[in-house]
Amino acid sequence: MNLKPLAAVLMFLCCVAPANAQAVKVRFHDGLVSLSAQNAPLRTILAEWAKLGGATVTNAEGITGTPLTLELNDIPERQAIDILLRNVSGYLAAPRPAGKPGGAVYDRILILATSAAPRSAPPPAEIG
Repeated sequence: MNLKPLAAVLMFLCCVAPANAQAVKVRFHDGLVSLSAQNAPLRTILAEWAKLGGATVTNAEGITGTPLTLELNDIPERQAIDILLRNVSGYLAAPRPAGKPGGAVYDRILILATSAAPRSAPPPAEIG
């Protein structure tokens, strides 16, 4: 039995990326950012941003939504953050202090937690 064709097929299958593979590339340069994301959750994009930009992103784990595919080329970081976080309840971005190393202009991004009113209001307290 010749196993070479079987081995070739197995090697091919191991090397082919699945159709829903996610790819994220981020590059920082003089206050501008280039970002390429293919079918990636926003959490993954922000994790790559944090890793490559030397930034801290807080509360990204609570973000839900469909995976994103987008391409941003040499736009100001603030504009890129606005695009990425346009559907969250709010966020704060703090600029990197002068002399602090890192690739991104912003060294901290805080995503505000979503809040909702209670389903039923408690009865008013009686004053006696």
